[in-house]
Amino acid sequence: STFASMTSTEEIPTTMKRLVVSAPGKDVASCKIEVSEVPVPEPSSGEVLIKVVAAPINPSDYGEWFRSSPDKYPLPMGKEGCGIVVSIGGVTPRLRFSVGSKVGFIGLKGGQGSYSE
Repeated sequence: STFASMTSTEEIPTTMKRLVVSAPGKDVASCKIEVSEVPVPEPSSGEVLIKVVAAPINPSDYGEWFRSSPDKYPLPMGKEGCGIVVSIGGVTPRLRFSVGSKVGFIGLKGGQGSYSE
């Protein structure tokens, strides 16, 4: 399915690839990292869906990859990035973004991980 608010000719896919740490290790090199396929989330009211263009790896990511408790795995990777708004959820009169806006983000809600398509 596609998002009703999509106005571009590009259709939003129903699934996306996500980079996850599936098992911790004693250090970053020994962590088990995999690509998983997951449903594309639909934004709730006041949220936007961003097509990620770039997502950096920073030192805070490293610690989380191999220090998190076992119940956090698989752990979606990435906390920040930049991209393009492709969908807006619900009625958002105060939201300053529109479909097509270029945005940067940090601290993703819901643990989606920025290393996602």
